Formats: sequence, structure tokens, C-alpha cells
Amino acid sequence: MLSERLRTTFSDIASEAIEMVSLNVDKEDLAKGINYVSIYAQTQEEFSSVARELKDNGTVALQRSSGDYYKLTEPLKISAITISHCRVRVFDDDHPERGYIDFEVKNYKKFKEKYLSKPHFLLISSGEEMIELRDPKFSVRAYFPSGNF
Repeated sequence: MLSERLRTTFSDIASEAIEMVSLNVDKEDLAKGINYVSIYAQTQEEFSSVARELKDNGTVALQRSSGDYYKLTEPLKISAITISHCRVRVFDDDHPERGYIDFEVKNYKKFKEKYLSKPHFLLISSGEEMIELRDPKFSVRAYFPSGNF
């Protein structure tokens, strides 16, 4: 089982991201799923520590140079959601926030048309296309990928 400290960190990221999304996105545009929760490591030591704990409590689901995705042996229950995949990303200056969540949308094309012209939304097209929500009032980001994990 993940340590209380790490469960709290993932829970705080999830809660803040859900709040940010609820203020910026119409609920009916979202599917019920959350792909995963990710921590932006603030130091190399934090990255190593979190990655070790995730490895001890799950299996690598997808390898990436910026940090692997883990399928947890025991999913996290946060409010009304269950999170089965977590990640820690290597620190970089472009991601000073604490973390992020990937949210599933019902219809990516319609979502893109509706939200890209609104404040705080940005199209990311390197690799898999997705839409980023970054509201400066929050210390997290949210992503809406064109596909699901």
C-alpha cells in the first residue's frame, strides 16, 4: 500500500484538478473516467523516492523517459473516483505545478471546438494530440487527450 504521504499527495492533486476542471468545463462534456494522476517531482530525490514507492506498489504499465506510468496493485479511492494508474515525472522548469490529471472526454472533436477559444486552454500536438487546461489560480494542470490510456 502506498504511504500516507504519497496517498495524500495524489489525493490533493486530484482534488485540486477536479475543482479546476469543474470551474472551467461543463460536466456533461466529461466521461466518467480519469486516466491517471501524476506528480511533477520538485527534485531528483523526490522523483527517485516516489518512483521507488510506485514500483513497490504496482507494475510499470508504460515506460517513458520523463517517468513511467504504474498500474497500482491497490487502486486509490479519492472521493467518488478510483485511480488505478499513477505517475511521477522528472522535474523540469516548464512544469512548476504539483501535478496533473488526464480526464476522459465524451467527444474529443466537439470538446476541442468548444474549449480551445476559451481562456486557459491550449492545444498540445507533440505526440498524441491533447488539450491542456492551466489556470494560474491552481497549482495543477489538467489534460484532455484525444485517446485514452
